[in-house]
Amino acid sequence: MSDNKIYVVGANWCGYSKKMYAEIAASPHKDRFVILEATGADKDHEFCKNIRGYPTLKNSKGEVKQTGYAPITDALLAKFN
Repeated sequence: MSDNKIYVVGANWCGYSKKMYAEIAASPHKDRFVILEATGADKDHEFCKNIRGYPTLKNSKGEVKQTGYAPITDALLAKFN
């Protein structure tokens, strides 16, 4: 089953991940995001494997749609529809 969730694979020590987490928390779209901590509690999650940079945004199928920080805009959200 597919959904429109956005999986954010980040690292708690990464400044860009922290910036993305803060933006997600303030976003009216925050319910669409699922944060996975790749260097902590979620390190064994399937979506946290083979990451090339933080944060990495994946769709519900595990496909990479964005690597690196990006502001939450309509264009970013459209990648996950």
